[in-house]
Amino acid sequence: MSRIHQILALLLLCIGAVSCTKYEKDIDLDRTAAKQAELNRKIESYLADAPNGWLMLIPNPDTNVITATPILFRFDTAKKVYTTKSPYPGPGNPLQYELSSATGSPLLSFASGSIISTLYELGGVSDYFFKVLDARPDTIMLQSYRKGNIYASEGGSILLLLRQKTPVKWFDADYDLFNIFTDDDSPMAQWLDNPVNLKFKNGTSTTMYLAFTQFGPDDMEFINQQIAGGRNLGGTLVGGFLARSQNNLSLYYVTRNSMFTYAERRLGTTPMVYSLPQYVIRTTKSPYLLVRSINDAHTQVDLFAVDKNGDEVVTGTFKAAR
Repeated sequence: MSRIHQILALLLLCIGAVSCTKYEKDIDLDRTAAKQAELNRKIESYLADAPNGWLMLIPNPDTNVITATPILFRFDTAKKVYTTKSPYPGPGNPLQYELSSATGSPLLSFASGSIISTLYELGGVSDYFFKVLDARPDTIMLQSYRKGNIYASEGGSILLLLRQKTPVKWFDADYDLFNIFTDDDSPMAQWLDNPVNLKFKNGTSTTMYLAFTQFGPDDMEFINQQIAGGRNLGGTLVGGFLARSQNNLSLYYVTRNSMFTYAERRLGTTPMVYSLPQYVIRTTKSPYLLVRSINDAHTQVDLFAVDKNGDEVVTGTFKAAR
């Protein structure tokens, strides 16, 4: 064998030895699995140590919307379930979650049928699965696994779970908004021109006129035909008369702590499910308004909404016109 061939053979032998050594050193599956399990246990301990829950604020993809959807999570790490509160009326039953390391890093997965599913369908998040980028006792940083649809690359929006050190009182309110807004003898249901006066953080303000009405069985049969393809958000569905007109009827949801509407993009151009909700969202710069308080006479509702940092960016009142 020529000297050059001998040198090449020796080099290949050395490279093979180094490669094998590096493989043995870097890929120790048992040690990697132990590290992943320990990291998951640490994250689970953070999730459990939050009696007041974790708050996630999800910005709207529509740049006209200055608010973020606030969602309060409470995790039961023993049962591997979680519950949520949000402007969305439901669901309220505990749902499963999973913390795994299937991708090599912690992955927090939420069950379908949850608030995450609703936000996914509305475009607020781009996945049901979230990589845990950083975990600390008071802050957990998450990133949607995908940017968009199933064929998109990895790396969607980054969100924070913020540990709540005191109760989130605006989620603990328990108002009978359905009756306050729609009962025949309620001051809020007597007029079509109840003003919603709102102020925004940038100093501007707006007024929208709004009144609510109950839907009867025939109405609901028609509505169910119209929105059969949409997600059922649960809660109580009512009609919102806009701009002092019974012809301008927009679908609304009222809950124990908020009033909420959204434009259902999949249901064509029916005004009450698309164009009128769009008008509401453009006017209020938010798909929801949280209830801070209601006076004893049920003639004024104090409202607000928050941005992605949790700061109030919309404040105002909803008043009976007379």
